[in-house]
Amino acid sequence: MNLTCHLRLIAVLCAIICSSCMAPSYSAANRSGRLNPTADKGVVLIYWRKALFNDASNGMEFKIYVNDHLLTQNMRQGRFFSWLAEPGEYSVATRARVTPGAVIGAFYSNSLSALVTGAPTKALFTSRRSHNVLTVAAGQTHYVEMAWPWLAKEQILTEVNAVDGRQRIQSCRWLNRGR
Repeated sequence: MNLTCHLRLIAVLCAIICSSCMAPSYSAANRSGRLNPTADKGVVLIYWRKALFNDASNGMEFKIYVNDHLLTQNMRQGRFFSWLAEPGEYSVATRARVTPGAVIGAFYSNSLSALVTGAPTKALFTSRRSHNVLTVAAGQTHYVEMAWPWLAKEQILTEVNAVDGRQRIQSCRWLNRGR
């Protein structure tokens, strides 16, 4: 590696570390009141707990759709996305795009491995969508947990009760803070 590659890698590492530190935790965001539902709308918190040993989202693009409209395109493990929603039924879906860099990243447990190795970014496969129907009620917080089983090539979204949701989301950081 030449000096330019080393400097580029250091800059990317610093950016990732700083962005992770700046994202507030669920606890801090919740204490601020910014995650509270309103009398006429509900709050949906879609979260993906960090894996114990490996980040399954290394180098992958994970998208979340609501009624076939893109909600976020950069869902990662250890993050949560908040959404203030009108009461009603919604189709919530996920999709992943897996690249060779992502496969390398899974082996090295390093999301920068694709940059370091110069792996191509052409998709190996794009997972089918996993649909769930979510009924949002005004004045309530809904917790939706995301998981991604490798063998099924499909994400799974599951609404969990408030007690479990509040407990499981604790270590997650807010993906769309300030929106």
